[in-house]
Amino acid sequence: MTDTTHERNARLWKRTLLANFGAGARPANLRNVTREDIAALGTLFFGAFLGTIDDAGQAVTQYESKAMAIVAGRYGNGFQQHRGR
Repeated sequence: MTDTTHERNARLWKRTLLANFGAGARPANLRNVTREDIAALGTLFFGAFLGTIDDAGQAVTQYESKAMAIVAGRYGNGFQQHRGR
């Protein structure tokens, strides 16, 4: 090994996932996530992480804040409604 400093070249890999919205059967009660779902999502996230290695000791309200940020598009547009579908 040489005495030179080895720098790690971090790369952000981004891949677009293709979706076929016309494929398969869609249940009649299936809908997009809305702001009214925030409390339920916060509780779901809390329960999903509780007791796992990823449990950061956060309260349900903190998970609700994360859910709100996701629904609002802070982490990308994955939950935005697809128009015309």
